[in-house]
Amino acid sequence: RKGGVEELVKAHDSLPEFSASSYGFREIEKRLEGKKSIILLAEINSELAGFKAGYETSEGEFYSWLGGTMPKYRGKGVATNLLMSLEFDLIEKGYKRLYFNTKNKYKPMIFFAVKHGFNIFDFEKRGDVLNNRIWFEKSF
Repeated sequence: RKGGVEELVKAHDSLPEFSASSYGFREIEKRLEGKKSIILLAEINSELAGFKAGYETSEGEFYSWLGGTMPKYRGKGVATNLLMSLEFDLIEKGYKRLYFNTKNKYKPMIFFAVKHGFNIFDFEKRGDVLNNRIWFEKSF
């Protein structure tokens, strides 16, 4: 289902991976302000299971900025279903490219990207090898 900024902040802050780098309401609101954005929330039995949020960066291009699955629901297809919903929405709206980045330390996200047809298009060194940033893209 579609969600709002407050729900996105709550979902983001409840993931252990993001606890040290949490975005506050104002930061998220500012990042999305004036942009065509999408916030998707997944629920299982009325409980938050995952989220995906992003925004248009240029005509035909969409950046998947924040996303995650609650630990209890990992391996149950939540992220796949959120990605499928996002892609369907983007294709329907005429977008041609979806892209995102992750850090080297998030191996499951790297495997997820490759499994779902994304290609690496850029790489940024960030000191510690685990913090290196990997950029993925998919064309429609």
